Amino acid sequence: MNVWQICGCCAIFVIFSICIYRKNSNVSFGVGLALCLLILISGFQNLIPITKYIGELSGKYEYAGKYVPLMLKCLGIGGICSAMSEICRENGEGTVGAAIEFFGKGEILVLALPSIKELFELALGS
Repeated sequence: MNVWQICGCCAIFVIFSICIYRKNSNVSFGVGLALCLLILISGFQNLIPITKYIGELSGKYEYAGKYVPLMLKCLGIGGICSAMSEICRENGEGTVGAAIEFFGKGEILVLALPSIKELFELALGS
C-alpha cells in the first residue's frame, strides 16, 4: 500500500470511529486495532527494499559494515521511543512520554559517541 491508501484508510477509520464510538466503543477499538495491524504489515513490506540496499552498501563500502548496524539500532530506538511516548501522551501521561523521548535521545547519543570520536580523529588527522 502507498501513503495515499494508508491515509485514506485512516481518514475513513476516524469518521467511522466517531460515528460508532458513541454507540459501542468495543467495535471502534477492534476496527482501530485491525487498521494498526494493516499499517504495520504495510510498513514491514517497505523494509524489504531497504534491507537489500543496506546489504549492497555493506558489500560496496568497507566502513559501511561497521556503521550500518549502529544506524539501524539508533533508528529502532528512535522509532520505539517515539511510538511509546505518543501512546503515553494519548493516555494523558505527557510527562512520562517526554521522559521516554529524553531517554531515547540519550541512548542514541551513547551509541553514537564512539563514531563521533572517530569522526573527530579523522578530521583532525590524529
